[in-house]
Amino acid sequence: MAHTTLSKLQENFTCLAIVCVDLIKLPLTDILDNHVKPSDLYTELNSSTLISGNKLRSDQKKLCYIKPPCIPDYSKFDVSLLYTLIRNLCPSLKPTGRWGEEPAAAHTQLGDDVERLRWFRNRVFAHANSAQTSESDFQNYWTDIQNVITRIQKNKNAGCKTDYRQKFRSIEERLLNWDDLEKYRLFLDATVNLEKERGKIDEPDIWIKDPEKVVCGSTARFEAVVQGKQVSSVTWQKLYRDKSKQIEKGNQKFWGRTNEELVIGSVCKEDEGTYQAVLSIEEDRIRKTIQSNIIFLQVVGGIPDLTTSHETCLQTHSVKLIGNVFLIDDLPVIDEIYWSKDGNKIDTHENEGKYSKVSVDVPSLTIYNVNQYDAGHYTLTATNAAGTTVSDAIVLGAPEIVLEECEEGSDGCQIFPVTIKSIPTAYNVQWQVANKQNETLTPLDENAEEYGGTSNSFPHSVLVVRRKEQLKNNIYQIKVQNFIGVGIKEISNLSFDIKKKGLAPKIKGPKGL
Repeated sequence: MAHTTLSKLQENFTCLAIVCVDLIKLPLTDILDNHVKPSDLYTELNSSTLISGNKLRSDQKKLCYIKPPCIPDYSKFDVSLLYTLIRNLCPSLKPTGRWGEEPAAAHTQLGDDVERLRWFRNRVFAHANSAQTSESDFQNYWTDIQNVITRIQKNKNAGCKTDYRQKFRSIEERLLNWDDLEKYRLFLDATVNLEKERGKIDEPDIWIKDPEKVVCGSTARFEAVVQGKQVSSVTWQKLYRDKSKQIEKGNQKFWGRTNEELVIGSVCKEDEGTYQAVLSIEEDRIRKTIQSNIIFLQVVGGIPDLTTSHETCLQTHSVKLIGNVFLIDDLPVIDEIYWSKDGNKIDTHENEGKYSKVSVDVPSLTIYNVNQYDAGHYTLTATNAAGTTVSDAIVLGAPEIVLEECEEGSDGCQIFPVTIKSIPTAYNVQWQVANKQNETLTPLDENAEEYGGTSNSFPHSVLVVRRKEQLKNNIYQIKVQNFIGVGIKEISNLSFDIKKKGLAPKIKGPKGL
């Protein structure tokens, strides 16, 4: 490079340019963040005229007008965008005079200093072509901007997170070279050109409008607004963390009447994510692409979530199958709900008297006069626009009896615990005993001394035999009854050569099941 060192005038300009590009945006960023949090910016913009009045350039909107849950990054905003947002979204910061006017020396409110930062930047812009600033101008600018920055630093309403004065010192101590001059001069030139292009409408660009709040199961519609006449094509893509995937239109899931429209049918949670349109243009036989802003499609609601349980009323001989339906965000509404038996929908209207009526408001089913013909698998089905959910089955049937691990008590008694599974709830549980000679079963007296500790409770019953010879001479069984049938478990032919607590005895296969 021909020039490696800078003249004093070039150093002056470069110092001021660094302040304009790297330093001024820091207090503006803190001020905006202190008054409008990034998570609230989308809502604030919608409530202002910045969007409806088309007061932002498309490149600015792509940075700041981002639909939640995505959040804009204020550190990527330049001075022009930060100033525009503060001016339009922070009414409490209005300067003493008017926005756009240079403040009087006596006006030192926070809004006045925000305006001063913009005026300082514009004055430095005026030197961009020559890339030189006289020593007298430099000293005046440097003193003015230091005073403004120091005043902002002390203002509690600015929400300062950075020591701007330290930043000043680092710029003053920086050894500047030709690369620094070119870098910041070109940046200022580009910024000036962007400002000049703001009013033009013929430049090619693309912007997508987001759909309204999309309910799971409904249709989402994106529309791309294309600016410029050199449009070749518009494609759509979904963005992932480290890649993008082009969306193929022309099927039941994705379609559109034009290239500029994307319709997503029967939206589900898998469709939630970030979308973008890509504009392809050709200029001077050179094809290039322009990416739109990104939109996060948020899908609310979902398919129904179901829970079921049951109650038995012994007095009325009925079973109530209890259904509960839950919806995410209460959306979409339930269209249909019903109970099925063994996969067949129960018509509660035709079988009035046997079944209670089922509705969205009352999703529980009561079965009256329960008998053996009501045995089966019962499921609850709920349907909305997002899909259908079927509950786990509630099985009505005769009682099932499970012999648990048997034990030997400390006094030598033998303990046989059982667990009873029964829907409907069992109304009778009874241990029975019979001599092996005649095998005539009679109810076992749980209060008798030789069976002390025995219980006929539900759902956990226990047989306690205190005399080993009884196990050799007798047959024992438990009989459980519910409205549908009878369950029987027999305990006989037991061998107690080894009787240790926690070891199961050898048992003969059960009868009656």
